[in-house]
Formats: sequence, structure tokens, C-alpha cells
Amino acid sequence: MRTLWSRWCGLLAEREAGTTLALYRIACGVCILLLVGSIAWHGLVPVVWLNPADGGYKPVSTPWLFGWLGGVNPTTVWCIVAFSLVSAVLLILGLGGRLTSFVALQTILALTHIDRPGFDDLLFINMLWLLVLSRSTATLSLDCRRRTGQWTSGELVSAWPRYLVIVQLVVLYWAAGIQKVSVYWTPADGYSALYYILQRPGWVKWEMTWLAWIYPLTQAATALTWLWEVTAPLLLVVLWFRRTADRPGRLRRFCNRLPLRGAFVAVGLAVHTGIFVFMDLGPFSLIIGSCYICLFRPPPGSAGVPPALRSHRLQIIPILVALHIVAVLLQASPAPMYSDRESWKQPRVQAELAEWATRLDVPEATLEERLWTVSDRYLRVRNPIQEVFSPYYRYCGTAQGWRMFVAPDLEPTRLEIEVLEAGQWRTVYRELDSEYRWLAGTLEHWRFRVAFFSTTWTRNWDEFHAFSQWVAVKAKRDFPDAEGVRIGLTASRVLSAHEVRAGFHSEVKPLHSENFKFNSIP
Repeated sequence: MRTLWSRWCGLLAEREAGTTLALYRIACGVCILLLVGSIAWHGLVPVVWLNPADGGYKPVSTPWLFGWLGGVNPTTVWCIVAFSLVSAVLLILGLGGRLTSFVALQTILALTHIDRPGFDDLLFINMLWLLVLSRSTATLSLDCRRRTGQWTSGELVSAWPRYLVIVQLVVLYWAAGIQKVSVYWTPADGYSALYYILQRPGWVKWEMTWLAWIYPLTQAATALTWLWEVTAPLLLVVLWFRRTADRPGRLRRFCNRLPLRGAFVAVGLAVHTGIFVFMDLGPFSLIIGSCYICLFRPPPGSAGVPPALRSHRLQIIPILVALHIVAVLLQASPAPMYSDRESWKQPRVQAELAEWATRLDVPEATLEERLWTVSDRYLRVRNPIQEVFSPYYRYCGTAQGWRMFVAPDLEPTRLEIEVLEAGQWRTVYRELDSEYRWLAGTLEHWRFRVAFFSTTWTRNWDEFHAFSQWVAVKAKRDFPDAEGVRIGLTASRVLSAHEVRAGFHSEVKPLHSENFKFNSIP
């Protein structure tokens, strides 16, 4: 144990040139500009980050920072938006060091938790916290210019923040892959997950039924994506073999002859390029691509002998880094989405259980009972331990939640809006329909989609009612000759690739609707 601890301390004492962390810092600044700037540019700040009384479409949460500032209101929200954009510019320029990174972290943490944070938000906040822990302005920065008179410096910085970015990337992929337990991600259903996921109007940029004619390619992409994610921890082994190439071992020599790191990066870039092209997930691909920068070691520094670290830092840093990794792995570890038995009775959950029961040839009730027993015992152990780290998750933004596309929605909803004119209903908006585009710039913006995602769940009809009231106010303003508005959700079964090619059509069923007469709206 003493030897292992010495090696751990030695690893975290390593220092390197700051070029990679500087590029990572610049990428984070660009991501903030795209994330917050896009929301502000499209006029969505009041829509998704304010309460209905101030222009929002539904009641919002109050993150701790806003509670400290006096609540979520136009003044506090716009101030935090301004601070986030200024911090983004300062990150790009490299001015302010850790203080700028901390301001960026807290502003993005507060803004993204007003509504409902997406996967890109969770990842980005983790990235910003690791940026706070690093000396990212040692080079390629105004701080460097002020300190040395030059834009670049060979000064050495601690390498462990870069290592933690790599660990976070691996944890994200592994947790996302291991939680894809739906039958549609497996050979049991012919690797059909991506085909079905890309038929959901709420995620894609346009209708994609044409994928039915290249269905084998979507099957190959599904299998490759899942395999690449669940084997992501092997990347750490590959990187370890590269840094210890002088040690003996046939497996080490064999792995070092192959471009395994390059293959991992190539697959990752292909996956995220596909996400960027076909799906509307905002800056997610750029955010996760920023982590890839840290997979590459910087060129050697030229600062000579690095300054000695204080002895107390040599002791405390390994302990804190170890606790960080424990906290991250603990919350990222696979866990059931629903921890109460009643939630397991939801139609989507029951449908998934039925699919697995059929393929495993066991009674559905037996399978459900066994899974519930295992998950209940697991959560009884995991949750109390996780609770110890809850302040760290809340205030430092290290929360983990990577249930990304764990199962396709085989009956996705589609939003439609109609206005009543001269006694006749006229469609003015239909999701992803190029003919009916009223308010589409807002309703189909990636940030609105993230916030609106769970509003269509049957247990959240109160949210849908609040959204419908917001739409009614907009419709009364834009259609002065109309008498009322109807906001509805329809659902239809996603056809299999075979059914699409055979010319079948899915029945569209009304799911839920809200009607408003304009004379009843102030």
C-alpha cells in the first residue's frame, strides 16, 4: 500500500508545459459563448430562464446562487448572463486565471439549473470545475503576457488536471454505454436503437424516415457506438502503456505498435460529427470535443527545473484528487432511473420489461421482481454513501448523470398548434414541418427542446398547461383576427425500417390538447 501511495503521489506531482491546458481553456470560453450567446441571440433567455410573470413558459427552479442573490428575476438572470459572457471572453484571452474560471463555472451552473440541465450542461460544468483546479493561463494568455512580456511560456504546470479531464471523458462514455440496457441496443433486436432514436422529432433536425433505406448502416453505427462506449476504460490502459513504453511486456509492446489512441479519437469524432449533423443538441459535440484536447500531451516545456512544491500540497492533493474520483465514479455508476415501485408501472418501463422477458423466455412478473430486488438492495447501499458528497456535487458542479439515449421512444410525441379563424381551425405550427413554421425559431431551438423534453410526459401535464398558456398569449398577439388557439400533442408508432420500405403508414393519435379563447386572455 505504501508503494502504491508513493506512485500515486508521484503521478500527481508530475508537471508539464501548459499548452494543452491553455487550448482547453480557450475551447471552454468558446463553448460558453456558443451556449449562452445562442440563447440570448435567439431571445430565449426570458422564455427558458424566467417565470411566467416575466415572460417564461413555465415556473422555474431557484439554484442556490440565485437564492443568494434574491431569486430568479429579470435583473439577476441578465446580470448572470452578462457575467457568463464576460468570463467567456476572459477565458479566451487568458485573463484572471482561476478566478475567471470560477466565475464561469458558477454562472453556467446557476443558469443551466434554472430549467432542466441537459447532458451537455452536466459535462460542461464538470469541465469548468477542472479548469478552476488548473493553471490554464501559464501560456497563450494575457496573464502570461503581463508576467513575462510574451504570449507564450515554457513554464511547467501540474499535469493532474489534464488527467482528470481524461478520466471524466472515460467515465462519461463508459457510464453512458453500460446504461444502454434497452433491447434495441443489443443483437436481440438487431441493433436498431439509432434508427429509432433518429425518428424522434424532438431530437433531430429534419424528418429521417429515409434511414429505412440504409438501415444496415444504422445497425453498424449502433453496434460500433455501444462497443466504443463500454470499452472506453481501455483508453486509460492504452495511455498508460504509452507513457511507460520503456517497461517490458509483450502486451505493452503490442499495444504501442497500434494507433489505438488515434482509433479512439477517430471513432469519437465520427460519432459526434454524426450527432452534430443529424441531431439538434446545441454545442454538445463541441463541448465534448474540447475534452479530446487533453488526450494529447503538450510539447516539453523549457522552464528548466520546476519550482519545488510545498510539502503540505504534496500530501493534500493526492487525497483530494482521490476523493474527487470516488465521488465521480460513485454517482456515475449505473443506477435505475426510477427508485419507487409505482414508477416501474409506467407503460414505457413495462414495454421494455416485456421485450426482455420475451427474449429471455422468462415470465415478465418474475423478471420484474428479480430486477426490483437487486436494484432496491443496490440503491440502499449506494445512496447513503453518495449523500456524503452531495455538497460537492451541488456547489462545485461535479454531478454525474449519463443516461444518454438509453432506450428509444417508439411512440414519440409531436407538437401542433392551430388557431381558430372564422370558425375553422388552421394549423400554424407542426414540429419539423416546413409548411407550418410559426414560432419555430423558439420551439425548435435546442435549448427550448432540452427544457421542454419532460413537459410531454403524462405526469407533467401541469407544465404543459403552463406552456399552452404562454403560447396562447403569443398567438393572440400574432393572430389578431383569430378567436382562439389549440395546442396539442399527437403520438404515433415509429415504423420499422421494413414497414417504411413496404409503404406502411403509422396512425396518428391525439394525446393531449389545451384550448384557449382569446377573449379570456388578458
